[in-house]
Amino acid sequence: MDLNCRLSDMALFNRYSLFLFKLFAMAAYVFASWWAVQNRFVLPLYVDVIFFLLFIDRENILSLRNYFIIYGFLIFKLSSFYFFPEKYLLPFDGTLYLTAFLLGYELKKIFSGKEIAVPAVDYAEVEKNIDKVLWLLKLFIGLKLLYLLFIIVYYGFSKFYSGEVLVERTYNYGRKSVLDGILMIYTNFVDSFIAALIVIYIKFISALNRKPNYYYLVTALLIVPLLLLARSAFAFGIVTILSVYAYFIQNKMRVYLVILPAFILLFAVAVYVGNLRLKNYNSLEDFSDVSSTENFFTELTPIIAYNTVKDNIGVLKYQHGRTIVLPLLTKVIPRGFWQTKPDNSTSYYAKEFDPGSFYAGFMMPLTLFGDLYLNFGIPLTCLLLFFTGILIAWFDHVYINKEFRHIDNYFILFICFYSIVRNNIPESVIYVLLILFAKKFIEFFMLKNRPIR
Repeated sequence: MDLNCRLSDMALFNRYSLFLFKLFAMAAYVFASWWAVQNRFVLPLYVDVIFFLLFIDRENILSLRNYFIIYGFLIFKLSSFYFFPEKYLLPFDGTLYLTAFLLGYELKKIFSGKEIAVPAVDYAEVEKNIDKVLWLLKLFIGLKLLYLLFIIVYYGFSKFYSGEVLVERTYNYGRKSVLDGILMIYTNFVDSFIAALIVIYIKFISALNRKPNYYYLVTALLIVPLLLLARSAFAFGIVTILSVYAYFIQNKMRVYLVILPAFILLFAVAVYVGNLRLKNYNSLEDFSDVSSTENFFTELTPIIAYNTVKDNIGVLKYQHGRTIVLPLLTKVIPRGFWQTKPDNSTSYYAKEFDPGSFYAGFMMPLTLFGDLYLNFGIPLTCLLLFFTGILIAWFDHVYINKEFRHIDNYFILFICFYSIVRNNIPESVIYVLLILFAKKFIEFFMLKNRPIR
């Protein structure tokens, strides 16, 4: 008994010691970044890399924590260095945002309670519901393929797969179009139900302590987006499948072995689809000299929008939630139906400083950071990111400890997480809400019995 108490005390001591060390490291990082700003130079990139390596979770490489840290690092450190090598305030903003998030995350970890109690499971009912879920998933994949068939018939096979349609539909964004409005509602509806069915399936399979059938996941999350030339959906899909694989696999080393080929495939698809778009943009603008490396960095261009907002906040003014609340409430209405509906932060910024891109439907997103900054300024943004860290720590706890009762909610957030960190808040939150609604609808009307309580 005494030995167990000593071991428990030692574990608690190590836990708090590690927390204090990380707290000191965060404070040192902020101080070093502040000192660099005071002396008007950019902190050397290797300092950021050391901080990055210190706080990355190497055991759970596909956690939401890592997702957030990696994206923040790419935007405020790597792309800031690439696009604005002389600007020292942009990396400092990133330092504040990342440390605020990590402080909330680490505090939640250190003061988190015991694991959630194991729920009661009706295994026979779970088996029945898995069959229903897979049948419904096949149905909704069929509805998505029906949409693809319509697009191909309407526009023509060669026009679609040459990338011309991608550009044409981008330029039609925001213009009055009943057809585009109907197609947007249809695809949002189908995509939400596909995502909801996948997370319910993962929850049920996890409750049975079995591995999923990846055929359904690959079809819904990779093959269908690839056929639609939807590189963002393909990217979400490949990262989600990796996260599911890491959740069910015992040998973490195997996760690292599949990550590299998976991201090589992702990069190849992203560059291919991106080049299709660029080739067709050439008829309107000159993109002929854009390389694959520059194509990659286009994913990091939101730092340009963020920088413009910061430099011109006196013109744009802090919005105090105006570009978040109303656009979220009206998000489900396609702009093709209501062209003057309230603007989100991305549209508001683009109308002021990049109207050509706005009316062409090709706008740079401000990211979560830019949206919060435009509305609330840096101090309140840091506070909100602190609470975001607390929330993400709870979700990661569910994932890491395989608490299957809530794992469906975790994967809803994971599927939408790239959109959450990259896009404006209404754009990303609406998809989370649509998937949650679809999940509740399926559970209540199609599955009825609740086999996990």
